[in-house]
Amino acid sequence: MLGGAGVVNDGRSDAAAGCGLARGAAAVSTYAGAVPCALFLASGFASLVYEVLWLRALGVLFGQTAAAAGLTLAVFLGGMALGAELGGRRRATLRTYAGLELAIGVTALASVALLEAGRGLSPGALAWLGARFPGQLVLALGLVGPSAVLIGATLPVMVQAVAPMRGDLGRATSMLYAANTLGAALGALAAGFTLVPVLGVRGAYGAAMAVNALVAAAAFAVARREEEGSPVAPDVIRAAPVEPNAGGAAAALAAPGAGGAGAGLVASVSSAARADLFTAVAFASGFAVLALEVLWTRMLAQVLHNSVHSFAAILATVLLALAVGALVAGACGRLVARPERVLAALLLASGISVAVTPPLFVWWTDGLAKLGGDRGWAGYLGSVGATVAVVTAGPAIAAGAVFPFLLRVAEAGRDGIGRVVGRLAAVNTAGAIAGSLAAGFLLPGTVGLWASIRAVAVLYLLLALVVPDRGTGGRLLRVAAGAVLLLLVSVADPARLPIVALDPAKGERLVEVVEGSAGIVSVVERRDDLRLKVDNHYSLGGSAGRALEGVQADLPLALAARARSVYFLGVGTGITAGAALRHPVEQVTAVELIPEVLTAARRHFAPFIGGLFEDPRVTLVTADGRQHLAASDARFDVVVSDLFVPWQAGAASLYSREHFATVRAHLADGGLFAQWLPLYQVSERELAIVARTMLEVFPQVTLWRGDFQPDHPIVALVGQEAGAALDPETLAANVHRIAGSARMDERTAVAFTALTYAGNLSLNEEIFRAAPVNTDDRPVLEDLAPRTHRDAVAGRAGWLTLGALDAFYARLFARVPPEDDPYLARLTPEQIAWVRAGASLHRAFTWQHVGRAEEAAPLVERFREAVPWDVYTAFRERIALLP
Repeated sequence: MLGGAGVVNDGRSDAAAGCGLARGAAAVSTYAGAVPCALFLASGFASLVYEVLWLRALGVLFGQTAAAAGLTLAVFLGGMALGAELGGRRRATLRTYAGLELAIGVTALASVALLEAGRGLSPGALAWLGARFPGQLVLALGLVGPSAVLIGATLPVMVQAVAPMRGDLGRATSMLYAANTLGAALGALAAGFTLVPVLGVRGAYGAAMAVNALVAAAAFAVARREEEGSPVAPDVIRAAPVEPNAGGAAAALAAPGAGGAGAGLVASVSSAARADLFTAVAFASGFAVLALEVLWTRMLAQVLHNSVHSFAAILATVLLALAVGALVAGACGRLVARPERVLAALLLASGISVAVTPPLFVWWTDGLAKLGGDRGWAGYLGSVGATVAVVTAGPAIAAGAVFPFLLRVAEAGRDGIGRVVGRLAAVNTAGAIAGSLAAGFLLPGTVGLWASIRAVAVLYLLLALVVPDRGTGGRLLRVAAGAVLLLLVSVADPARLPIVALDPAKGERLVEVVEGSAGIVSVVERRDDLRLKVDNHYSLGGSAGRALEGVQADLPLALAARARSVYFLGVGTGITAGAALRHPVEQVTAVELIPEVLTAARRHFAPFIGGLFEDPRVTLVTADGRQHLAASDARFDVVVSDLFVPWQAGAASLYSREHFATVRAHLADGGLFAQWLPLYQVSERELAIVARTMLEVFPQVTLWRGDFQPDHPIVALVGQEAGAALDPETLAANVHRIAGSARMDERTAVAFTALTYAGNLSLNEEIFRAAPVNTDDRPVLEDLAPRTHRDAVAGRAGWLTLGALDAFYARLFARVPPEDDPYLARLTPEQIAWVRAGASLHRAFTWQHVGRAEEAAPLVERFREAVPWDVYTAFRERIALLP
């Protein structure tokens, strides 16, 4: 989604063609204003929806990595650049434009058909193709390329269609540019909030195709009406391009009412120097706007809950500001001033407002504090919109006016209008490609976020310096640009601004920050706890919780009949994957999405990860875990999926039916899959969705406690083949083998694990039957989880913790008592009693936490009587804290 705004505003904007198809011609006045604007608005809506859907589809194929998103966006923008160049070379009419819109829908349908055909391939074959750059490029070109070329061609084609019937074509350009950008903003909101959640991915494609079809039909109807009723002869309408020195738009712009800027260019716009200036500014404008979108999104990620809705709100708000910028360009075109001076003023305003962005953002967010506070869903989105508007509206409006202003004044050139607009649009889109790649991959890791934003500001100021204007006003603008530039490269150093929020009251100290293409990774020390964070507020764990993080490996490895090979989706601090090395494993494969996370883990968590980075049994991979596993030929005895918070953007795909099917296909005979869930960030509805989805794939799913913390619980959903049963002998042997642990007898070893068993979900399927299945086409979890998160923060919903969790556990045992659970059929009555003792212990801690100590006491006594003494003493210190 990061490319949406730039694509719409700097690479293809259909809206840049002209708003009002002949307002001065009486016979077509009905169609001159509202209808073309409506068509371009709808076109922008559909194009943004396509972009979001293509990024999603190729993200599933290539992985949710910055490189995959960058490739998709580059192919999309490159296709539009080619389309813009080709679209300006041939004569065109409104019928041509209508045909293009229809063709966009047809090629989009073809891309959906290709995706559906790809489902017939084995997941491994398709993933293998998408795991390598040549395959990724071919897939991206095949799925996105044809539609992108057609979308890019709409701009010069519509300019040619409108030119013979519009006197003030420059003003029309700005109006349609604004309409198209507004449509893109609506498309961003619809894709993020409505279309995919309600219709699913396929339905969202269908809705966008329907919009293209309606636009095409309306354009055909308008063209027919013009040809039948317009006083302008049909042959004139069809001869849309203005040939060199043929008059047309050039003459119209020179006429009274055409506006000062356009009229002033008629005599000199064809000069080579002016053309070179326009080309350079068009490229730089595309570069800067796309770079800013990427950098602003990264900046805002430091204070957001990074869900798909947050990114949609950011994109829509920025697009609205860019639409206003297009209207500003139209107003600037009517100024009685030299166009070079107006252009220099716009560039200067862009540079100053962009330079102010970092300090304004830090001040507005009170030092990078998380947005939303205790507000609910609507309040949170309001705070996101307000923050984006306050921080980015000014620079977005100024920067968004530059390219539409260029189009407004360049249309009076000696070349055909379509050729001029097409060439500038192609150059602008090429700049957008370069800007998105530079901001996504080069600048953050090289100079950091704040300095990257400053670099864009410097670019605008340098352009303002080189715009030729020998008048007094031009000299003053150059002096101002030079002064601001000198200030930026000297005393106004953004590197002094904080990039990570610290709480001195808690003794927090920043140890290291590593910036890269996937985000900002920080290591923060808080007294005796070393924590690893991504984008300021998303914690990946810490040293103080190393015992619980180790359990996430120990539990599934203790349950497995054999565990020679283990696969970890997610590394984080490395503590969990490192814990596997305490077991007699032969191969550990650990996959982490963010390379900077591995860098930080290697540098700072070595004392806690058991030689993870040195052990020859370990293979560490930087990739999307889902895609990497799908492309692998290997099968594993155990697959462990980390605690992925469902509301985090992209995380919901790791709870999809397709992903679970991939995991099952890569399990060796008798293997098991452990999906960990943070119930302190999950409601019972979300747990039901994950459980229902997992039950669609695995014949047997059991639930296990990761700890006995009533307010901060984690659980594992363990999927296995039908007929698997807990073997106490295997369990005891596996627990004994944990490297460095004290030896214990079989009773104690089995008891420790039996305590954590919470129920058989396969035999409790009725509880989850009403829950929807989370799929790639219907990603219900990514829509529901962020809403629940904000409702929980506002006190209108609750996580599955404390009494709610205890009641859920009790319901599982009430429906399928441990004595009747076939998964526990090999356990003795004494061992079954340990399972129930675990439920008693959890309830005791829950009652203690909510102030019901008198009810906790008999539960503790029941636990003490049921379990071996060694087990009781292990919990005695915590039990002693009970009132």
